[in-house]
Amino acid sequence: MSAAIESSNSGSSFQGTTMVSATALAGTPADPDIPWLATPLPPAARTSKVKWMEYNDSTAWIYQKIGELIHKANQEVWKFDWEGHTDTIQHTTYYASEGGHYDWHVDVGNGSMSMRKISAVLILNDNYEGGELQIQKIGEDLEHKKGNLFIFPSYLMHRVTPVTDGTRRSLVIWAGGPQPFK
Repeated sequence: MSAAIESSNSGSSFQGTTMVSATALAGTPADPDIPWLATPLPPAARTSKVKWMEYNDSTAWIYQKIGELIHKANQEVWKFDWEGHTDTIQHTTYYASEGGHYDWHVDVGNGSMSMRKISAVLILNDNYEGGELQIQKIGEDLEHKKGNLFIFPSYLMHRVTPVTDGTRRSLVIWAGGPQPFK
């Protein structure tokens, strides 16, 4: 079961941002001893192009807006210990011509990835087929519409199904804290 928290935006912000947060998972513990948390994915697990959107004067508004929405979801659902820190935004492109996809994975791992608590995926376009973000334990289809923002705990298994037509573009950002899952 999940709950959608909708907020409309104005100005140079996102169109009709929708945050999806798994309220049924609010009490689900993260287990750092689960072997798949530290297992790197094989290279064939992902076919996409990645660029990084560094924080600067022209991107600050994006970081601020997504950060506000992450904060709201966290306060309403999980209440993770988060001090507002995010990783650099990742711009990801999946091409149908290259079989673009990302197999089942979690966004938590070793090193600095162990501090990730919340993942957010912003859909930048909707003129493609396939390329669905699927999140385990959320028992409903997610609407992949331009401007939708999906926010979920980083320890949840998720994937992007193969893009079968067109090109899927998204921004991905991770929010972390001083200690893993406190």
